[in-house]
Amino acid sequence: MIKVAVIGDFNSAYYTHTAINDSFDHAENIIPETISYKWIHTSTLQHDPTEIFENFNRFWIASGSPYSNMQGVINIIKHARENDVPLLAICGGFQHLILEYAWNVLGKKEVAHEEISPEATEHIIKSLPCSLVGQSEELTIVDKNSITYRAMGKEKFTGSYHCSFGLNLDYKDIINDGGCNVVVENKDGEVRGCEIKNMQFFVGSLFQPQLHSSNDSPNPLLLSFFKAATG
Repeated sequence: MIKVAVIGDFNSAYYTHTAINDSFDHAENIIPETISYKWIHTSTLQHDPTEIFENFNRFWIASGSPYSNMQGVINIIKHARENDVPLLAICGGFQHLILEYAWNVLGKKEVAHEEISPEATEHIIKSLPCSLVGQSEELTIVDKNSITYRAMGKEKFTGSYHCSFGLNLDYKDIINDGGCNVVVENKDGEVRGCEIKNMQFFVGSLFQPQLHSSNDSPNPLLLSFFKAATG
């Protein structure tokens, strides 16, 4: 059975959250294995995520930051990365995947998230030049040797958002060269997706794939995530 923990502070008024729930229904028409999922509010996350990993085998870091418990989210991402557990991190999840990697792999403890720590001197996640709340744009997969490309099956696609923060371009090469590979960009070279290769599935996307999913056409990146859960 595919058992997915959706890590985030669920709000039924957020269309991005209800779309996550709908995307599981879409996938059930394609994936033969049974898929179960549960939202885990970040306020309930403990310092040691071992127990939650005993009950779920896949993790979806949802949109909706700042989270009630930022460190709890970071701990989940770290544990999944260190133990090769399939993980999809979208929007705020993407931002925290970058933070976790910078802190714990690249050793850049000084970098911060501008929304959460505006007083910090180094922001690896910062306010975007233009807000992407409710916006869509054409995206390009710049690395064809990537999970994202294999899932999407094409170089260009439309991504939709509900966010105002993203990767500071000053850190683009640092992150990419450090092993968190940049795989999706917009026309201006701004980073919209990244992943760690040689893992089952470890993907971050600023765009929200569930917003391009339906019963007739489940999102292919999400299907790839669910299929990774079958081994």
